[in-house]
Amino acid sequence: MFEDLDKSSFKSNSIFKVNVRLRESNPDAYTPKMVSIGPYHRKNPQLRPMEKYKLLYLRRFLQRKEGLDVEFCTSELQILKEKALKCYEDIEDISHEFCQMLLLDGCFVVEFIRERWCEVEQLPKEKDMIIITNDANHQIMFHKVMQNATELSEAGVSFADVSSDTTKLLDIKFDNGLMRIPCFRVEHGTETLLRNLIAYEQQSNVHPSYFSDYAIFMDHLIDSDKDVNLLRQKGIIVNCIANDKSVASLFNKIRNGVVPTYPNFYYDLEFRQAIEYSEKPWNRMKANLKHNYFSSPWEYKYLDEYDEEGEEQEEDECGKEEYEEEETEKLPKELLEYQELR
Repeated sequence: MFEDLDKSSFKSNSIFKVNVRLRESNPDAYTPKMVSIGPYHRKNPQLRPMEKYKLLYLRRFLQRKEGLDVEFCTSELQILKEKALKCYEDIEDISHEFCQMLLLDGCFVVEFIRERWCEVEQLPKEKDMIIITNDANHQIMFHKVMQNATELSEAGVSFADVSSDTTKLLDIKFDNGLMRIPCFRVEHGTETLLRNLIAYEQQSNVHPSYFSDYAIFMDHLIDSDKDVNLLRQKGIIVNCIANDKSVASLFNKIRNGVVPTYPNFYYDLEFRQAIEYSEKPWNRMKANLKHNYFSSPWEYKYLDEYDEEGEEQEEDECGKEEYEEEETEKLPKELLEYQELR
């Protein structure tokens, strides 16, 4: 049991197995559909038919340089074997087979990239090239939770898309009640891509964990299809998969098993600013009134005529005074008391 203590202490994995909690949330997202790269899925019988195509790619690779053969390449890979083994966790060291795998899979990847670069016919299931396996174990929790998009909107927070040629996906900013979020396209391959990027971050101890923290932030922002609809109307989300419920489900499920690298959470400032803004007394009162008493756009307008300091904004008051006189008696007691205090 202890004979591998020293060796394991210095082993630095970079190609991981997926943590059980992440994998259970969606096993299919971490399982290759057509081709295996590396040892983890090599024995999967469903992927075996692609092995003959790997041989074809290997032959094409060897034919591009005279004098290059399998024996020479395998002997060269023997030199790198120990270094390559350290990249993986919990695999058997079968020297000859391992080096053959490195050669076969390595040449397949090289030729696949060359083929795509030359704009030749694409191979199906291209997303298999990004599937990895990973393991992570972190336990971090926030003491305060940011409200979802609908609740933030009720508290006076505005949302805007800030996409441009120089804007990055992760550039989320919050300033004086305005949350700017770059446009995000949700497509059929989005979940698999995000899950594998997150899985890598969770195990590799990368700081900050950009995609993990992005998923956590969006999960807080989106609780239901109502939140997705709000963000979609603002141009922040482009839904290319199904309905808004599907998008909400994607972000809610993808968060399972993922935790922020606190105190290095990438959106810590935006998180705290949004919480602080929504917890200001006037914003909290406004959110409560909107949620519990107001249903029509006109009633929302009536409440929004007060800014954060309680002063009325300058706007056309035509028709409003008559409405106020007719509707004052219908207003809830809490609002009438609040008006007197104002």
